[in-house]
Amino acid sequence: MERLVMTSNAMQFSSFRGSLSAFDKPFFPIDRRRSALERFEAQGFPTTKWEAWRHTDVSDLTGVPFEPARLLSASESAFARYALPGAMVRLVFVNGFFSRGLSDVAHLPDGVEAGPLSSRPEAPRLGALISLEDDPFAALNTAFFPDGAFVRVTRGVSAETLIRLVFLTVPDSRPTFIAPRVLIQIEENAQATVVESHAGGAPNHLSAAVTEADLGPSSRLTHIRRIMDLADGVHVGRVQVRQERGSVYASHVLTFGGSLARNQISVVQEGEGAECSLDGVSLARGRERVDNHTVIDHAAPRGTSRETYKYLLADRARGVFNGEVVIRPGAAKVDTAQSNSNLLLSDQALVYTKPDLRIFCDDVKAKHAAAIGQLSREAVFYCRSRGLGLEEARRLLTQAFVVDVISRLPNEAVREAAFQGVGTWWGES
Repeated sequence: MERLVMTSNAMQFSSFRGSLSAFDKPFFPIDRRRSALERFEAQGFPTTKWEAWRHTDVSDLTGVPFEPARLLSASESAFARYALPGAMVRLVFVNGFFSRGLSDVAHLPDGVEAGPLSSRPEAPRLGALISLEDDPFAALNTAFFPDGAFVRVTRGVSAETLIRLVFLTVPDSRPTFIAPRVLIQIEENAQATVVESHAGGAPNHLSAAVTEADLGPSSRLTHIRRIMDLADGVHVGRVQVRQERGSVYASHVLTFGGSLARNQISVVQEGEGAECSLDGVSLARGRERVDNHTVIDHAAPRGTSRETYKYLLADRARGVFNGEVVIRPGAAKVDTAQSNSNLLLSDQALVYTKPDLRIFCDDVKAKHAAAIGQLSREAVFYCRSRGLGLEEARRLLTQAFVVDVISRLPNEAVREAAFQGVGTWWGES
């Protein structure tokens, strides 16, 4: 039996062990939680010696006396700030706990289930897609998530209603660890659009989120993730997707700053003819850090993947993009393309980009591209010659830089909120 030894930079979570029994829920047994905590204690927080974390230093988390999040109240006005017009179904979680008063599931379409995990006697697929090896944040989440969101669309059902999952962080007087959790199941020939929002934060708060999405044959999931208003908090999100034959997964990730915002998306195409698209827009300024790591695993023939990530970095902000595409033996006729473009708005901004193709099969199409640059002086001059001021010209050009990615968002309300977020980032009221 493997013997797990606690690492020195994991010791602050050892005090959680005493409260672990409080997380013993019917939908997730305590023995699996103990196993996840032991995995974290053996790994500890990642260091820059880890290849996947080489450019992202989280040593400042070491030694912070984190405590499990408490159930705190959030006002209607706090939630309204992140409202989307026309979204009739919403599940709201405050510091990881389900808020019945802020949620609304009265208009669920037939064939669609959505609710807190705590309302289910069991969730047999929960945790089935996630490997905790080399992912200490997912291990922490698995050990201590108090509740989570569950979405299931049954066979043949097309859910026209937007399903919103909102995870609000309410500042606490102590360093707080928050563990949002999501399980999405789209059955054969079914489809849905899910908007998952992580909003709010405070100094010394750490949010480690995990989302699992299981797509049946010929199903479709549009998955929009919004990370915003983190203040000085840290958000580390893990999304794990499994695709069966002919399924379609469309991901859109919008990240608006934060002390550290890291998104990790892993898609495994297990069935033939699966399609996926990964789009992302990341904005950071000051000393904020935005980190996106993606893995697309083509494990079956005739798969298709498209990936476009764009960064806007100002001041001394830092960005990291690591996009890995794997085409396994036997996965013939795969067609994949990846692009990462970065616009640096100051001489101090910095981005690390690493497209990574690993091809173990002939008869495939694969390409990637990465670009780093600054605003064109000629373009700025052209805008100013048409009567625009310097800041207005810069704002117009940076909005144009991301407009193609945002325009692909399939919902008008989400698109408008994204454009508004870019404007707010520029200081607009």
